[in-house]
Amino acid sequence: MSALVSPAGAGAGAGSGMSASDRAYEVLVRAIATCELRAGEAVVEREEAARLGMSRTPFRDALNRLAMDGLVSRMPKRGTFVSLLDPKDISDNMAVREAIEVEMARHVINADGFHGVDVEALIARQRRAIATGDHREFLAADEEFHMALVAAAGNARAVEAARRAWLHVNRARYLVPMTPTAMRRALGDHIDITVAMHERAIDRSQLAIRNHLEEPLDRLLRAHAQRFPASFSTEALAELSERGVRAHREGDRSGAQRPLQLHGRRVSPAGEQPRAAPEAAR
Repeated sequence: MSALVSPAGAGAGAGSGMSASDRAYEVLVRAIATCELRAGEAVVEREEAARLGMSRTPFRDALNRLAMDGLVSRMPKRGTFVSLLDPKDISDNMAVREAIEVEMARHVINADGFHGVDVEALIARQRRAIATGDHREFLAADEEFHMALVAAAGNARAVEAARRAWLHVNRARYLVPMTPTAMRRALGDHIDITVAMHERAIDRSQLAIRNHLEEPLDRLLRAHAQRFPASFSTEALAELSERGVRAHREGDRSGAQRPLQLHGRRVSPAGEQPRAAPEAAR
């Protein structure tokens, strides 16, 4: 973890009123969510507390919070390890995301729009990430877009619930680089959502969100399990294998996206062709 937490970077929040425990939590939770700390990796309490420039007590408090979030496992006499990936947990959190975003879209439209949200700037950030081929920047911009739409509804509880769901979903999203095609496809979806919401079309907005989120997550997780089997428990690998067998028998149609037409046309980045099957988590 030495590349993640340097003394200079760790002290960034020192003058902001953030407690030492909160600073440690924010650094660690982001590192886990973005796979800078991989599933199964050890978090050495003494070394990392020293690197953050704090005693072990606040660092231990941060680890306890992460354990309650299900992001680390604390094993007596062995240490603390980043939790292995759980396909059901990731799928459950994706369902939470969808439920929140679909409902908050309705609230935003009924409240007459995106007050205080610069949607054009959010889209522009995604375009820049695609232009530079920076998949991690695109994933961060993608998350910012979705969280901004939730926040626009003015429901603080929904924002907190969505943020917690993102922590778990991101562990699948960041595990494998997002391809340029997948980034362009996601941007096209975001444009669809934005257009529908600006036109105050509740049903179309909610359908656009569902089409965007109801992707073949199992397929993504199976691909991850093949490349990074150590990130999954034996039970999870067996479950994903069984899901793969079932998907093959059913023709793997569960992830097929329905095409979305807005006023008879597909709103997407210039030059984008009709979509093939989804490649990566949004």
